[in-house]
Amino acid sequence: PNIAVSYKPLTWMNIHLKASRDFRTPTLNDRFWKPGGNQDLLPESGWSEELGMTIRKNMNNISSEYSATFFHRDIKNWILWSPGQGVPYWAAQNINNVVSQGIEQTVSIKYLNKKVQLQFDIGYDYISSAFQTALTIPKVETGDQLLYNPKHSGRTSLSIKNNKWKLRYVHSFTGKTRGVNENLPSFHTGNLEIAHSTKIQKTDLTINLNVFNVFNHRYFIIERRPIAGRNYNIGITIKY
Repeated sequence: PNIAVSYKPLTWMNIHLKASRDFRTPTLNDRFWKPGGNQDLLPESGWSEELGMTIRKNMNNISSEYSATFFHRDIKNWILWSPGQGVPYWAAQNINNVVSQGIEQTVSIKYLNKKVQLQFDIGYDYISSAFQTALTIPKVETGDQLLYNPKHSGRTSLSIKNNKWKLRYVHSFTGKTRGVNENLPSFHTGNLEIAHSTKIQKTDLTINLNVFNVFNHRYFIIERRPIAGRNYNIGITIKY
């Protein structure tokens, strides 16, 4: 269950407040994956609260928006996969308690006329997700950040499009994280999207080309397992 309230004190400002009771059962993998599944896992449960604000301003052909959300979550029986006690493989376990809190914010500026639309977005997130109980395996102390969860992350994007073409570049930053065996450094990635749309009789046809990791940067989300370098994706969407 959850309850939410939204209030508009000014024509250009909106404030919202939300609280919810959270409950998540273990997945089939958490319970039955071999090896490591744990049929005795308890469901995660807890409370979440958030307070958000959105500010919008329009001036001629330019519109801008700023949004920020502060949140707090207190979850008990958090399910964590980590090296198992006395076994040579990872296993699922309930850890006592995890508290997550932080802020997520985004700024968006859009320019629009009859021929073209330009849009610039930038965002930054600070998320602290802390163990509330010390663990032996993996070795963590009370207050340590969750494994593989960065405290700092950000992204920025720039796009231009008209009736037929769209070009969009997204640049992301992921802060350093802690792994089971070693710490992982921060990294940057860039993704490029090119799309062309056309109409054939009553059928809309869109061709997309995506270039992921444009700069072929070598980085890790989990230690010792590098993510793919520059890679490409081509897609076709047909609507009729």
